[in-house]
Amino acid sequence: MSAEASAAGIPYPPPPSYRFRVDGKRTLITGASNGIGREAAIAFARRGARVAVSGRSADKLEELAEDIRGEGGTAVVVPADLSDKGQADDLAGRAAEALGGLDVLINNAGGAGAYIEGGSSGLFGTPPGTVDELFQLNVLSAYALARSAAFIMRDAGRGGCIINNSSIQAIYPTWNLGPYAAMKAALETFTRVWAQELGPWQIRVNGLAPGGVISGNLQRLIDDPNDRAAREATIPMGWLAVPEDAAAALVFLASDDARWVSGTTIVLSGGRTGVPNYIRPEEAPRP
Repeated sequence: MSAEASAAGIPYPPPPSYRFRVDGKRTLITGASNGIGREAAIAFARRGARVAVSGRSADKLEELAEDIRGEGGTAVVVPADLSDKGQADDLAGRAAEALGGLDVLINNAGGAGAYIEGGSSGLFGTPPGTVDELFQLNVLSAYALARSAAFIMRDAGRGGCIINNSSIQAIYPTWNLGPYAAMKAALETFTRVWAQELGPWQIRVNGLAPGGVISGNLQRLIDDPNDRAAREATIPMGWLAVPEDAAAALVFLASDDARWVSGTTIVLSGGRTGVPNYIRPEEAPRP
């Protein structure tokens, strides 16, 4: 996707150039049907990676794979619904079989879409069953995938890279997204712990914490100038990121140029370093 200016008229800079290379890296990207995952798949393939794209929509994944192949890249489709524990457990193995090995895992799948759309919010509005569903999608699936990928990478003896897509909510949580923020914070902890555990096998583990990227639930802001302007006003740079911005950071983290970067998280926030102030008065908690 592309954007030309913020709601306040601030022009976007030129798009990322993707100078870093990931030639030959066999890469599994989850949540690749749209948004950050889709753009990451395209970016990795353009920079030389062989990608396995995964998500729930087989039709969208096939379309993405055809687009990549049409540009001369290599892509295979491994559909999976990561809210299903069984599918999460065997996905890394399926991708490694299709690609002939696995060098990079991008744990991108997750989110709070159904949670937000269902009107749930905060401690009072979120039943335990919803938390269980979110935990499987955002944490348990990432754990299962990382564990399987780590075994594959360790046994191959070539090192590797695992990247967990977290969220700025893990660092600066807002009251109405408590369960989601806590789960992304869990991923942040796993990132630091796994970097220590897997380092001896030259497997690097890092995270990306996007905040204000126009994809998924935030896509609707394109058509809601008031809401978009309110959110952009909390960002020092004055504009929301697009999925290409996240993809560029992921390419860097997976590249050999980041060979000594492990155990850290890149915060993609446009300079925002605190809790956003865009919750309207009617949305705030009341006694």
